[in-house]
Amino acid sequence: QAPAGDRPLVYASLGTLFNDQPDFYKMLFAAVKDLPVSLVTAIGNSVKAESLGTIPANVTTGAYLPQLDILEKASLFVTHAGTGSVMESIYYGVPMIGIPQMPEQFFTAMQLEKLRLGKALLDKELLSAELLHDTIRTMLNEPSYRQTADEFKADMRNSGGARLTAQSIIDFVSRHR
Repeated sequence: QAPAGDRPLVYASLGTLFNDQPDFYKMLFAAVKDLPVSLVTAIGNSVKAESLGTIPANVTTGAYLPQLDILEKASLFVTHAGTGSVMESIYYGVPMIGIPQMPEQFFTAMQLEKLRLGKALLDKELLSAELLHDTIRTMLNEPSYRQTADEFKADMRNSGGARLTAQSIIDFVSRHR
């Protein structure tokens, strides 16, 4: 469950394949400990919460979390920029900070920034608690990111979805028999 309260909810997940990164989680915890936010982060099975040191009071961790339920309430998503996660974030109108973990995610993260759906933090060598802190603060305080995410959300939800896709396939097959 997402934490109760009025604080903006920041959700963080590096996906299911590349989440064995205790140093990243420690950096993220340091970034948010003094921010007026609630952070919920999925840390996977490889990292144990006990190994992450003191977890700030405004942070909740879990091995795997119900991403859709949390995104529905989130104000910001710190993501690996995987296609599924990005599409889910757009569906709920949540701006993103893309921290790609594999090559194709770099392109997606760059597109997030280009489209003003979020920020891309591409260089792991430059990633720091201070950079995360400043980026989270900027993203939460700059309304244009939420406005853009809401525009994309409306477009996605009005596009026809699964019904239109199914009908398009049926129409295609009918035309090409």
